[in-house]
Amino acid sequence: MNQNQEQLVTTQSVCDPTPAPSTAPRATRRPHYTVRESEGAYEVGVALPGVTKEDVRVSFEDQQLVLAAKWKNETPDNWKPLYRELSEADYRLVLDIQFEVDAEGISARMEEGILSLRLPLAESAKPKTIAIH
Repeated sequence: MNQNQEQLVTTQSVCDPTPAPSTAPRATRRPHYTVRESEGAYEVGVALPGVTKEDVRVSFEDQQLVLAAKWKNETPDNWKPLYRELSEADYRLVLDIQFEVDAEGISARMEEGILSLRLPLAESAKPKTIAIH
């Protein structure tokens, strides 16, 4: 993320690596993500390995983009890993958005473990050309 993008989106620390008891919610971790500027919008890509689109919840309220995703360990019953790179934790990401977004125009798609979000700029946030008379 370049310096301009860091000014546009800030991340809240929402990870809780503590293993949860069986009755409490599972531990969470912040997924890796990128932010790109495109024509009239910002695009956020979030890496969510081990997650299906049915297990992802995204909301936008009060200039915060909140993502929660449930990680599933889908391995054969008789398979026991010798080493695991990913911990058994769900994903949670909260981004404070520093620009005006057209909330009705936000779109999302999930493909091969990557969640792609498009946050269109609100008309009031788009650059304007001012005519000189």
